Amino acid sequence: MKFTPEHQKENPDLNLLIVPVGTFACNCYISFSRKTRQALIIDPGDDAPYLEDIISDHELIPKIIIATHGHSDHVGAVQELRLAYNCLFAMNHKDSFLYREKIDIDLDTVKKIYGLRIISTPGHTPGSISLYDFDRKICFTGDIIFEGKLRGSTDKYYSDLLTLEKSIDKIKKLNKDIVIYPGHGGKFMSVVL
Repeated sequence: MKFTPEHQKENPDLNLLIVPVGTFACNCYISFSRKTRQALIIDPGDDAPYLEDIISDHELIPKIIIATHGHSDHVGAVQELRLAYNCLFAMNHKDSFLYREKIDIDLDTVKKIYGLRIISTPGHTPGSISLYDFDRKICFTGDIIFEGKLRGSTDKYYSDLLTLEKSIDKIKKLNKDIVIYPGHGGKFMSVVL
C-alpha cells in the first residue's frame, strides 16, 4: 500500500509517512530523505509485515528505530524490523523494565539523534521522550499529549501527573507554531496547548 508522504516545506528533501498500526492505532512515523531513501522509524507499535510492505513500496533504507517510550503499542514491531533491516534501536533506558530487549542507543545519554533534539518528557512513563526537529518545526511527543488538550494516561504505578504536566510545559516553551505529532490521533499545532 502506497502512503502519500507529507512534504516538509522547510526541507523539501525530507518526507514523513504517518502509519497507524496495531489495535490502539499507534502512529508509526517514518521520516526519510527523497534523495538517499534513508529512513528513521519512530514508534513501530505493531504490524511489522505491513510496515515492511510500506518501506518496500517507498524503496526506503531504515537506519534507526526510535521509541518515544517503552509501552508495547509503541515497540511491538521493533525486533522484527531491526532484524529485517539490521538497524539500530534507540530508547531511554528508564523504560527498559517495559521493553526488555537490547537498546543500542540510550536516549537518556544523548542530546540529539539524526537531527532530532531529544527532550526528556517523563510522566506517562519514566523514560518518555519527545523528538524536536527545530528546522522543520515539528515535535513527536509519544503519549504525553494529544489533540484537544488530552493528557497522556498516568494510571500506572510508574506514572505521575505532576511530572507529565511539567513535561508538557517543556513542549509549550519550544515554539508557538510547531506541529505536534502525537502517539495516537491527528497532528495539531502547539499553539492550542
